[in-house]
Amino acid sequence: WTEELMKTKDERVRLLSENLQAMKTVKFFAWEKSVEEKVTEIRDKEVQQLRKVRYARSVQKCFLLTLL
Repeated sequence: WTEELMKTKDERVRLLSENLQAMKTVKFFAWEKSVEEKVTEIRDKEVQQLRKVRYARSVQKCFLLTLL
């Protein structure tokens, strides 16, 4: 899960970086909404994966604490 999460994070950062570099073009063609939707879609995917990782770690910690 962690590897999947990092790939999604990299995808989001790459997309944001590309859009920041091309901000004048994005503004000129009024693509803000399209860019926002794409970034939001990737961010939602990232948050979902992050929740899975956090849940798995919580279960793992609870299990380990019961062994003590």
